[in-house]
Parts: sequence; structure tokens; C-alpha cells
Amino acid sequence: MPLAAARGGNLGRALRHMAHRLTAHDQWAFRVYQNLVPDHLWPTAGSQFIDFVPPIDKIWADPFVARDGDLLWVFFEEDSIKSPKGCIVCVSIDASGHCSEPVVVLEDSSHLSYPQVFKCDGKWYMLPESGARGDLVLYRARKFPFEWEPVADLLQQVRLADATLHRNHAGWWLTASGVGQSGGSVCDESPYDMRLYDTLHVYHSSALTSGWQPMSLNPLRVDAATSRPAGPWFQWQGQWIRPVQDCRGRYGRAVHLLAVESISMQGINERLLATLGGGGRTNCVHTYSRVGGDLAIDWNVWRFRSDLFRSRVDPAFEFHRHDAVKI
Repeated sequence: MPLAAARGGNLGRALRHMAHRLTAHDQWAFRVYQNLVPDHLWPTAGSQFIDFVPPIDKIWADPFVARDGDLLWVFFEEDSIKSPKGCIVCVSIDASGHCSEPVVVLEDSSHLSYPQVFKCDGKWYMLPESGARGDLVLYRARKFPFEWEPVADLLQQVRLADATLHRNHAGWWLTASGVGQSGGSVCDESPYDMRLYDTLHVYHSSALTSGWQPMSLNPLRVDAATSRPAGPWFQWQGQWIRPVQDCRGRYGRAVHLLAVESISMQGINERLLATLGGGGRTNCVHTYSRVGGDLAIDWNVWRFRSDLFRSRVDPAFEFHRHDAVKI
């Protein structure tokens, strides 16, 4: 490309970005599918879904699904554009697609996000991200889904992003991106530390609530494309799949699905299975939360501040399968 044309293209992008900043902001929302075919990693054409788009001054992101009886509960982060400090909110969806009003179920003096909700031995647990606070606290439902109480400090003096729990025959595993042990009582709260986006830390314990130890090789990976978690591990065709964020160029630009071939105290071996990204006006996607036939994904678009010019948001997605690419 001629140099003058390249400069013109960069100038055009810069001007468009400036115009967006003056008239709009990028906003996260999410979509939920129910009763998907287990063998399908992505919904087929015509699959029914529900889009959850927040008010113009809010962000709804990091959705996690939890089915309890006839209701599907979706837990997610709610944040304010003007004064960011996330809290955890949930909604219910019944078999007919009727949705409840959003309800705040967990709030703290610091930012909370990425509420991994799961059931273990008949009890419901939640592991939200609290990296700005410098710890990782596990909560248990006193009364599901609205009342939660802390039951264990899994890790202290850490700066971890999107910590995700997984259980197999060897015990419990925790994958996260970030700094790991901060080495002091004060934790770096800067969102611009690249280690929050491009490093993979793994911890192990034989029990859920105690005994967590880091792998001696942490960080196992330094790669902005395949490190930061993007949802719970799920089973597909007899293998475990780990969703990760691709943070190259911008935060959460896409989601990769990695097939986990092995995980042990010696490391983790994975291969690239599929990629989910935005299409059209959709900027990016950074959560793929799959449990059985239920799936929630979030997406990011530019929205006008007045919300008068484009009140309807129609996200578009691009899903691609890959050959067995080793990571």
C-alpha cells in the first residue's frame, strides 16, 4: 500500500474514533440461547434467543448460566458508564422465554465481575472476580439465587482476572490471567497492566475451599490470544473445552474455544477448536458461557449517547471452526 494511502487510512480511522467518542460509547450486552443441540458448538440458523440490552448508561457483561428446575438463571456484571464499579445481577428465563426483572444479588465496596456460578455436592457456589480488592473469595448460596455468603478465601494478595474453576479426577483447577501473587498487602489496581490480558496462571487443590497452590511454572503462558478465561469449561464430544479471550489489539476482541488435551502440575496442553468474533457493527465478544444446552455470550457495540438515532441493536457474529492447531 502506498505510504500516503496508509496515512490517509489511519487518519480516517482516528477521525471516526474521535467522532464516536463525542457522540457514543461502546456498550456491552448479552444474548442467551436455550435447548441447543449438544453436538453443536454454535446455534444453527433459526435458533431462538433473547438479547439483554441495558439502559444507555449501563453495561451488562460476563453472563453465566445456571439451570435450577424449570428456570434458567443468568448471572452477570452490571456496571455504570459514569462511575464504573460492577455488581452482580441476575435474571430468570422460563421455558416460554419470559424473563424476570434484573435483581442485584451481590455487591461490594470494590468492583465485582465475572460471576462463575456452579453447583457442587448439592450446593450452589459463586466465584466472582474481585481482583481490584486483591483476593479471591468463594461464595455459597444461603438462598439461591438471591442470598450469598462468603465461605472461603481461596487466594489472598493476588491480582487475577476472570478466575475460573474446573474439577476433574485430579481435583480442582483454577485458571486466571494476571499478576499472581502481588507480594504485598497493596495490590496494583491498574487496568492497563498487560499481565491481566496476556498471562495464564494455574492453581491446584484437592479441595474446593482450601489448599490452593500455584504451579511452579506460573505464568504458564504469555500470549494475549489464549490466556485470559472467557467462561466456564464445558464438555463437548467427550472432551473438555476452555473458552479464552483474544485480547490482541483490544480487550476481549474475540473468544477462542480450546480443547484441553491434558492438565497437570507439569502444565496444560490445548489445541484451537473454534473462534467466535463480532461481525458488522458488533465490535467484539468476550464471554462464552455454556452449560449443557444453555449458552450465553456477550457482545460490544457502539451506541449513541442519546439513544435516539439507534434504539434497536442487532448484533452480528462470526463463528469459525479450525483444524487441530496446537497451542
